[in-house]
Amino acid sequence: MPKSVIADLQNSALVHLTFEDIFINGEAYTLKITGVKDLSGNAINNGLVTFSFYIPQQYDIVIDEIMADPTPEVGLPNNEWIELKNNSLFSINLKGWRLSDLTGTSGPMADFVLQSDSFVIVCAASALPNLSSFGKTISVTNFPSLDNAGDLISIADANGKMIHAVQYSSDWYPNELKKGGRLVFGND
Repeated sequence: MPKSVIADLQNSALVHLTFEDIFINGEAYTLKITGVKDLSGNAINNGLVTFSFYIPQQYDIVIDEIMADPTPEVGLPNNEWIELKNNSLFSINLKGWRLSDLTGTSGPMADFVLQSDSFVIVCAASALPNLSSFGKTISVTNFPSLDNAGDLISIADANGKMIHAVQYSSDWYPNELKKGGRLVFGND
């Protein structure tokens, strides 16, 4: 039972619920809705909505692939990118999450829900047209410039909590062709 129910002042379709009890991470909850009316007077009685409360933990989202050295082009566009994978059992909204390397941090990610056991490519906005045909793709401002020979890349949630980091090196690939133009670390 919510402690308070307050209609949003800007959006009449939105209601803010405040609960006294603390939600348990990873638990499923059911919200019963009764007596709520729309603008035409139609009421919802005994409506049930199930939701999960989940705060992402370390390694729930991992940096799965890294394209640090896209030139010369070998089968992929000439753009740097990283791929994130959701290892958790829950859908996770990446809104406000940021990428960092040793020299900088990206702008916040937009509102994007990464489903469980799914992937998303993260890149600069200028790379979206070239990369979107390879899967779900989102952009961030100030995408870190990835060093060809190696770098430390990390991802942090909207509260600044480090979720995953990887320090890569071009020495990971014994294949000279991949070292010279298709430096993808991960599932390749």
